[in-house]
Amino acid sequence: MQIKTGKCQEAYETFKRCQSIYPGYDNAENKKSLSLSRECSKEIKSANSSITKKNYKEAISTLEKLLATAKNSITLRLSLARVLFETKKWEKLSDECVTILKLQPDNLEALYMRGYALLENGDIDAANAHFKKVLFFWLPVDL
Repeated sequence: MQIKTGKCQEAYETFKRCQSIYPGYDNAENKKSLSLSRECSKEIKSANSSITKKNYKEAISTLEKLLATAKNSITLRLSLARVLFETKKWEKLSDECVTILKLQPDNLEALYMRGYALLENGDIDAANAHFKKVLFFWLPVDL
């Protein structure tokens, strides 16, 4: 479950802890999961390194590969969205933000980035609606 949500390092640590506590936990299926979690963790580090080095093409590729397994990882999806924002890939950014917002409807960062992408694509009314949602989140309720 942790791998599918992009929490690969946590999954690796959980598997290692279980191996040391429970006899028989060291079976083939769990070894495979341990290996997957280790590989996933390395890929996340690689993506972060690519982002730091501004190697965005490589970062996008790595993040998309990770998301093939961890489809519901908000953290990985937001990382991809930030890179798409940085590279001005407005259509892909808008689509990625829609996916994030389906998983987490009140994600302010995704609302803002989607609004910006819509604005860049000329859809001013839709962009305005997204920006209003972000703005109203911060306004006091009793106006």
